[in-house]
Amino acid sequence: MNFIEKISWLDASKIIEEANREFFNAVNKYLGKQAPDVYLAKYPYGEKLLNNGVAMIYDDDNTIPINSEIVPLEIRDDLCYSPTIPVGIVIKKSIELYMDFDPRSIPFGIFRAGDVFGLNANLRKDASFDKGDFWQISAGARHTFLTTKLSANSYLGKISREIKTPLIKPDNYLDHWKVFKAIHSVSDTEWETQVIYLTKDWLIDREDLNWKAFRAYLFEYSWYKNRFWRSSYLHDLAYSGISAQCQNVQQKLFTNRTVKHLIGVCNSMYPGFIFSDSDELIPYTQLFGVLCDVYGDDGYLPNFITPGYCSDNEAVYYSLAINTSLESYLTLSKHSRRTNEVSELIRFIDSLKRVIANMTLDTLQNNEHKMLEKFLKSKIVGFHCKHESYDLVNSSEIPSYDRKLREIISSKKDKKIAYNSAFFSGLLGVFNNEKDC
Repeated sequence: MNFIEKISWLDASKIIEEANREFFNAVNKYLGKQAPDVYLAKYPYGEKLLNNGVAMIYDDDNTIPINSEIVPLEIRDDLCYSPTIPVGIVIKKSIELYMDFDPRSIPFGIFRAGDVFGLNANLRKDASFDKGDFWQISAGARHTFLTTKLSANSYLGKISREIKTPLIKPDNYLDHWKVFKAIHSVSDTEWETQVIYLTKDWLIDREDLNWKAFRAYLFEYSWYKNRFWRSSYLHDLAYSGISAQCQNVQQKLFTNRTVKHLIGVCNSMYPGFIFSDSDELIPYTQLFGVLCDVYGDDGYLPNFITPGYCSDNEAVYYSLAINTSLESYLTLSKHSRRTNEVSELIRFIDSLKRVIANMTLDTLQNNEHKMLEKFLKSKIVGFHCKHESYDLVNSSEIPSYDRKLREIISSKKDKKIAYNSAFFSGLLGVFNNEKDC
C-alpha cells in the first residue's frame, strides 16, 4: 500500500522530534531502543481517517476500513487494537475531529502538527465512552466554507469547466467542503496530512518499570488534555448559579446555552470560526487561485472560513447561521429573527459580565475563576449585515476589529467581501487583542 508504511522508531524519531519534542524526549528517556515500530500514514485533503467511528487508511484514490480484508494482515494485526482509531501523532498539516448527527455536523477539535490523538479510547478501553458511530476525523478542516455564494449555477459551471469535473450543487455552507475536495482531487497540488500511528505494542501494560513510567506519561498527558471535560459538570453547575443572578434580561434557553458555549470558545475548549489565509487547514493557495478566477467578474473576494481557537487567534466567530453548539435543541433561526437573537445575546453577555465582575475569588473554584476571567477579558461584539444599533454593529465594520481580515483584504484591494451573506446575518465576534478592540 502506497500511503501507509511501517518504519522503525529510529526513522520516526527524526520526524517526531521536530513535531513534538516532549513526546520524543519521553520515548527516549523511558524506552530508548525498546521503542517499537510505528506506521507513517498519508491522507490527501478531505479524506477520512475516521468514518462513522471506524478507522480508515487511504490507498489508490480510496479510503478503506482498517479492519478490511483488503488491508494486509500485518497492518491489521498491528493497528486494529482500538475501538475507534489507533493512537496517533499529527506530523504534517492538520486533522479535524467532528461529530455527525444528521442533519447537523459539529466541529469538536483541530489537531495540528505535534498533537496526539486517540489516547482516550485506548489507554483504558473499559473506562472509555469514546466509541460511537457519530465520530469523524478528516484530513484538514471539514467545517470550511466561503462567505460568498457558491450554489449559483454560473459559479459551479465555471468551476466544473476549470477542473473538468461535474459538481453537485451545495445545499448549505457545510456542502462547500465537497466542492473544495473535488477541486483539490483533480489538481497536482501536493497537500496531504501525515500521521504516525502507534502499534498495539506501545499500549501493552508491561511489568517493566521503564514501560510503566512511559505508560504513566501517556496517562498524565491525556489527563491534562482532558482537564476541561473532566470538570465540565462543575462548570455547568457554576454557570447555572451565576447566570441565574443576571437581571433585566430574558432568561431564554437559547440565549443561556449559547452564552455557555461562548465561554467555552473564549477558553479554547471549543473551536469557533476564523478567516483563513494559510495552507495549514486547507489547500488555501490552490483553492484561492481557482476561486479568484470564478468570482473575478463579480469582484468578490473568496473568503475562506475554517475552525480555529481563541488561544491561536486574535478573533474567532460564532454564527447563528451554523449551529456548532453541542446543545442539540439550538436550532437555526431565520434571517429575520437573528437581529433580535444577537441583541438578546449581547445584553445577556453584558449582564453576566457585570455579575462575574462583582464576585469575589473565594466564591469561585480556581479553575472556574480562570475560565470566567478569560470570558471577562474577551471583547464580544454582535454583528448583523442589515442592522446597526447600540448593541449591534454592521458586519461591514468587522475589519476594524479583526487584524487578520484587514490583512486579507489589503492583499486584494480590487476585491470586495460579501457582507450580505447568511454567515454575517447574525454573528458574534470574540476578540482577545485589545489593540484591535
